[in-house]
Amino acid sequence: MQLSSMHSATLYIWCDTQALQLRFNIISGVIVELPFHCEVNIVSSLQCIIDEFVKAVYAAAQYDVIETLSSDSYELDGQAGQNYVLNVYKRILMPCELD
Repeated sequence: MQLSSMHSATLYIWCDTQALQLRFNIISGVIVELPFHCEVNIVSSLQCIIDEFVKAVYAAAQYDVIETLSSDSYELDGQAGQNYVLNVYKRILMPCELD
């Protein structure tokens, strides 16, 4: 599906601590519920996501266990994500911003 300058789109950005990557996606339209299988915390600033990424990379470089992968928040019995809260920056892109 191609984005059109006639329609809005939803941009969202998050830190994937398991892969040590910043990730983003753009979905055509105004999306209220994002496609994650965990609780989502919408943050108002992209800086929060960048800080989380830098912290995760630093922890991995120091051979520490990354907080979000602790046994308290991640389980292997099919309940993964039940207690995990993912910070996501979300912005609605209006048609004039897509040109």
